Amino acid sequence: MGTCLKCGRPNGPGRDNCLYCGGLIGADGSAGPPKCPRCQLEMELEVIDGIELDICYSCGGTWYDKGELEEHLAKAQNEPEGAGKGEAAPKADWQRQDAIYLKCPKCDRSMNRVNFGRRSGIIVDVCGLHGVFLDAGELEGISDYQGSAKAKMVKHEEQRFQDAREKQKERDDARRRQRDFVQRRGR
Repeated sequence: MGTCLKCGRPNGPGRDNCLYCGGLIGADGSAGPPKCPRCQLEMELEVIDGIELDICYSCGGTWYDKGELEEHLAKAQNEPEGAGKGEAAPKADWQRQDAIYLKCPKCDRSMNRVNFGRRSGIIVDVCGLHGVFLDAGELEGISDYQGSAKAKMVKHEEQRFQDAREKQKERDDARRRQRDFVQRRGR
């Protein structure tokens, strides 16, 4: 049984072309080392924090299979401050303004350009079927954004808690005044 190198769908054994799209079928379901969507050079497989990532050492881009980016970010958030910080990652202009739609290294379809977290300003390339491609520097930008977003969320939650305590105190005071009024009137 093989997987289509173009659309990613499984196909029965003995097929050379995909039943669904006509694309080529990988012998074992894999296409070998994927090519970088940005510079078209072969990416190298690296295991980082137990996650297999495809990294392009030419442009600094990283391919995360579906679910791997979320797993990587969750592990990074659970690390103590300063842990796992080795050499600085290559800095790149991840805030580039060009709107180039890159092709997914797995299915060769155009990926969607998505603003990470809806408000971060970090535009990542996403294939809904296969994963996410991050240009050099985008992971650091996402980590910074999540850190600031988390801090804002904590501050917002603390403010909500304080507001709820004040409202509860006002309700308790109002009940006490009403009870005192009823008791005085009843005498």
